[in-house]
Amino acid sequence: MRNNILPCDAQAVIDFLQTEVPILTQSSQVEAFEQEWSRWLGVDFSVFVNSGSSANLLTITALREVYGLGEVIVPTLTWVSDIASVIQCGFKPVFVDINPRTLGMDPHQVLNKITPRTKAVFLTHILGYNALDAHLIAELQARQVPLIEDACESHGATFEGRKLGTFGLMSNFSFYYAHHMSTVEGGMICTNDQILYETLRMLRSHGMNRMQDGLGMLITGPWDLGSLSDIEYDVQILPTFPGSAGAHQTISGPDNWVVFDNGAQRKQAAIDFVKWLTAAPQVKSTSLTTADLPTRISVGDDSAFVAELNEKQPGSEVFVHNLANAQKARPTVSQYPKISEALGQAIVSVLLGKAQPADALNTAAQTTDAALAEK
Repeated sequence: MRNNILPCDAQAVIDFLQTEVPILTQSSQVEAFEQEWSRWLGVDFSVFVNSGSSANLLTITALREVYGLGEVIVPTLTWVSDIASVIQCGFKPVFVDINPRTLGMDPHQVLNKITPRTKAVFLTHILGYNALDAHLIAELQARQVPLIEDACESHGATFEGRKLGTFGLMSNFSFYYAHHMSTVEGGMICTNDQILYETLRMLRSHGMNRMQDGLGMLITGPWDLGSLSDIEYDVQILPTFPGSAGAHQTISGPDNWVVFDNGAQRKQAAIDFVKWLTAAPQVKSTSLTTADLPTRISVGDDSAFVAELNEKQPGSEVFVHNLANAQKARPTVSQYPKISEALGQAIVSVLLGKAQPADALNTAAQTTDAALAEK
């Protein structure tokens, strides 16, 4: 154990800390490690956490959020955090004795303990020994009881040619100093389930689902601010609001400012912003940047703009010239506030952990259908 952390490992840490801006949590190195670990293990998703015990706790928390409370079958020989996480999350632990040959739960006892209230079997692979057998796996699949594998002590061990940690709904690994591979402290949760993966990422970081190269959630209207690549998205370029005297009254822009109850100013801010965004200069900027077709008739009078757009999007000049024939603007929908509120409620419910994305969006869709059916 004395040589588990080698001098080259220590030097790598020193080199990283001496970089200009060393990001110490959820950095690009964490993401790279998660991806490499997934490839090595043979799973779709991996979520790195600060310990194997945290991996246990977040795994059972995610189980509760997605599958609900009930009983979890656990071994009598395991690390304490397996049992503690079950109890902390409100499940009832149902203990099963071990098979002395494998040190894992006795498969026949596991199957005998399954009831309608069983939400999962939380199996531990002790000291590199495989605790699975084909009959147990087949029966759990037939009875639709999720298997969770604690492989914290069994990196790389296999069963029938597959690595342990790939047979269940989720699996846990530890990178504690005393284990096969170490990050000094650290753990990993692995799964092939997209919903559980997103749930685990939010549980890891206070509800935030951070990504290195983009946004975790983006809802846009008929425009997309991200497409305006030739201007800086900053309050400087946006209209000032009545009473502001040109001073900043925002967090990072009007899209955030208007979420606060600022009375009539809030409404006027939205009006001014939409006016600015739909003005001819911005319509041209958006069209030339994204090759989107313009929505304002007056831009057709600018022959240089039409020629440049047609070069980027051949044939667009036909559409631009035909704008003069438009007899009626796209009608507004009186029920739009209810539709917008339904979508907002869906986002909030997911962020607060009260609903899964699919369920929240289905509820929003039902609310929208009801609103549109109104006369």
